[in-house]
Amino acid sequence: MSFAELPASFFVGLTTIVGLCVGSFLNVVIYRTPKIMSLSQVDAPISLSYPASHCPACKTPLRALHLLPVASWLLLRGQCANCSTKISARYPCVELANGAMWFACAMHFDGIGSAVVWGVFCSTLLALSMIDWDTNLLPDSLTLPLLWVGLMVSTFGLTNLSTTEAIQGAGVGYAFLWVVSQGFELATGKVGMGGGDLKLLAAIGAWFGPMGCLWTVLLASVIGALVGSYLKSKQQLRKENYLPFGPFLGGAAVVFLFTYQFEISL
Repeated sequence: MSFAELPASFFVGLTTIVGLCVGSFLNVVIYRTPKIMSLSQVDAPISLSYPASHCPACKTPLRALHLLPVASWLLLRGQCANCSTKISARYPCVELANGAMWFACAMHFDGIGSAVVWGVFCSTLLALSMIDWDTNLLPDSLTLPLLWVGLMVSTFGLTNLSTTEAIQGAGVGYAFLWVVSQGFELATGKVGMGGGDLKLLAAIGAWFGPMGCLWTVLLASVIGALVGSYLKSKQQLRKENYLPFGPFLGGAAVVFLFTYQFEISL
């Protein structure tokens, strides 16, 4: 049996496993990227690959058995094997969420190439959403590659968008939120939206085009308003009633992706 003759279920399963593994790496990206960005960092240098993964409490390096997506957390019963410090359930949740999105991509799009490309798109949005929720930051190191890759795949004819539509989508995304943020600042005297949100919507526009971009920001606004209202009623909003918009943009983009058919010819 040749590779091309393998059943579709094999590719779906393989894509899902890859998604779980990518989710494990996303935990590193989410945790370390804000630290790398910090200008006040005076400790030893840190990158996504250095130092090796370790327990933040006892600093013991993690063995390969401790790095299995989801399974390691379950086997260790949610605690460090060396010092028994509790390990947050968020780590396996991120892995499961990413695996689920890659599974959905494999089921939604024809071909493993399409599933992987859109899986990377979803993973980047997940990382950005978590970082923004934690720190109110949307790193250029993630938003700008997402933008340029979106333009690139259209340039090479890999999506149903033309290059012109991708460029228009990026421009519309950035300009729309810029107008909204400037209007809010003029009306209230407060900064209502950071530059990272503008770049993120521009990146989404490069993948979805102008109309997809606008539908995404509309959906994000509705979801954000509902969540914000709920948190306000529970008095759980942050200082100055601030709620980061990035997670809602990312979530709305994923919903839009699986609501409308975007094909990649690979």
